[in-house]
Amino acid sequence: MTDYLFPAVFGLIFGSFVNVLILRLPEDMSIIRPASQCVHCQKPLKWWMNIPVFSYLFLKGKCYYCSTKISALYPFIEAACALLWIVFFDVNEPLSSTGLCLGLCFLVAVGTIDYQHLIIHNVLLAAAFVCFLAAVVSGSFLWQYHLLGLLFCPG
Repeated sequence: MTDYLFPAVFGLIFGSFVNVLILRLPEDMSIIRPASQCVHCQKPLKWWMNIPVFSYLFLKGKCYYCSTKISALYPFIEAACALLWIVFFDVNEPLSSTGLCLGLCFLVAVGTIDYQHLIIHNVLLAAAFVCFLAAVVSGSFLWQYHLLGLLFCPG
């Protein structure tokens, strides 16, 4: 049980960041400022309204201020990223598995944005590539298998 706690928490936190990417990149908004706010009434969210998955459940899927329904996609993305971290994080290979998990989460953002807006942001692909490269370089992977994968499975 405790082996899954760290990856689950980190996956939820990074999943929340993935939601920021999904919401703001297609609109050419900064991913840093402004702080998280309701997409409908634009009121800034307090810290307790920003806890991945739990805030959505606590607020019953509605904005605290204007009671507008919040998309279920937000907790779904957070939970999906947590699940990816639980499945792929390896305590024996923390650096390489962290790179793998981060790269997969960036690909979740790529896929979601592509599905919603038919846009693929190269910066997200580059971030995923860097994370995957870090995973390969820092891990005990056999580089020959990755080279074969690049040659025979492009894309």
